[in-house]
Amino acid sequence: MHQKTIKIGRLFGIPVEIDYSWFYMFFLIVWLLADEYYPAHYHDWLPIMYWVMGTITSLLFFFSVLLHELGHSLVARFFGIPVDDIVLLIFGGISKIRRNPQTPTQEFWIVLAGPLVNILLWALLMLTAPMVRSFEVLYALFTYLAYINLILGIFNLIPGYPLDGGKALLAIIWAANHDLLKATIIAANVGRFFAYLFIFFGLFLIFAGNIWDGLWLAFIGWFLESAAATQVHKE
Repeated sequence: MHQKTIKIGRLFGIPVEIDYSWFYMFFLIVWLLADEYYPAHYHDWLPIMYWVMGTITSLLFFFSVLLHELGHSLVARFFGIPVDDIVLLIFGGISKIRRNPQTPTQEFWIVLAGPLVNILLWALLMLTAPMVRSFEVLYALFTYLAYINLILGIFNLIPGYPLDGGKALLAIIWAANHDLLKATIIAANVGRFFAYLFIFFGLFLIFAGNIWDGLWLAFIGWFLESAAATQVHKE
């Protein structure tokens, strides 16, 4: 059997692996940053600098994703739940927690830990960015990473299952009705609602001429709808 992941090390004793699909997104982000974002905002850099910065920024972006997953994992371990590993994938990462949380409180704090890590990173980067304003390259890096961590945090807090916010909603409903099955179905259906909103606004952007952003938004909506629908059918 061929190994589908590459082991790159451990964080706090938790194995960290990269799925081969990750490389597609890594190089796509490098290209978008080097060819579009940095040239549009910083006009006087040497051409090679755009690609160097694109590569460094893409690596640190995924390091932020890794820290997001580490947040989930460390809180799970705090509650006595073993974590097998963390895997970086094409659309983010996943913490392979060995068993499901046994209480709504455990579920709530485990899922919220990830977005809270991103919001903390945003705050730290925004505080330190002014200190390096005279170093344009560092300032560009810090401000972009601050922005992307804020987006990651807010996006994951959307109460649409299977996003972290949707799982937090599940925990709240579970605590209220003491029925995990019904809570899961309700949270998954709320997730489908948000997924359709993403698809609708994505199509709106496409017809308005913003094809690239519209396609991304519609694709995210389709992905969320598929995941939520699968959970509903499973239950």
